[in-house]
Amino acid sequence: MKYCNSIIAGLALVLTLAGAPVQAQLGALRLKGLTTSDEVTEQQTQIMKDYSAAGALLAKAMGLTIEALGSKAEADKFRAEAKDLTGEACENKKGCEQVHTVLSSGAKQVDELIAKADKLSEEQKAKVKESLVPFGGGLAIDAGLVAFSVETAKRAQDAVKSNPLAATKYGPAVYVAMILPGEVKTTGQVLNNYSKLAKKNGIEVPDNVTKALTGPQ
Repeated sequence: MKYCNSIIAGLALVLTLAGAPVQAQLGALRLKGLTTSDEVTEQQTQIMKDYSAAGALLAKAMGLTIEALGSKAEADKFRAEAKDLTGEACENKKGCEQVHTVLSSGAKQVDELIAKADKLSEEQKAKVKESLVPFGGGLAIDAGLVAFSVETAKRAQDAVKSNPLAATKYGPAVYVAMILPGEVKTTGQVLNNYSKLAKKNGIEVPDNVTKALTGPQ
C-alpha cells in the first residue's frame, strides 16, 4: 500500500508539472476513448521501449564525446557505467532510474569537457562528428516522448481511480513522465553547446541535431 501511495503521489506531481490544476485533473480528466488498464499498460510499454532506445543512443554519443574531448580512460569508465543501457534497459522502474542516473552523470561530464575545449585535433574532430548523429537521435526520441509520457500518466490516474491496486503497475510510466522534461532540457542545452563547439572547429552539424534542438524542449 505504501508503494501504491507513492505512485499516486507521483501521478499528482506529473499533473502539476504538466501545468494543470491537480484537483481538476485527478479523477476528472478523461482522454478520448475508454481508459482501461490494458490500454495504459500498452502505452507504458511503448514509453519503456522508446526511453530505452533514446538512452542507448545518448550513452553511445556521450562515450564518444568523452573520448574525443577527455581521454579514453574516462570514456571507458563511463561506458562501464552505461553498459546496461541497451534497447531494453528500461524494462522496469529500476531500469528506468538507472538510465536516468547514467545519462544525468554523462551529461554533466560532457558539458564540463565542452566548456574546457577549444581548438580540436583532426582525431578529435572525427570523434565529435561520429558522436553528433546518435546525440541528436537520442534527444529527438526523448523530446517526442514528453507529451506522450505525461498523457499516459494522466490515463494511469484514471485507471487508478477505479482500481487503486493498479497503481503498482505504472511505476515506469510515472517515473519517466516526472523526470523526462528536465532531462530533455538538460540534454538539449548540452547538445546546443556541443554544436557550437563543432561549428567553431569547422564540423558540419547533422540535420537531425538541428531538428532535435529546434523541437519541443
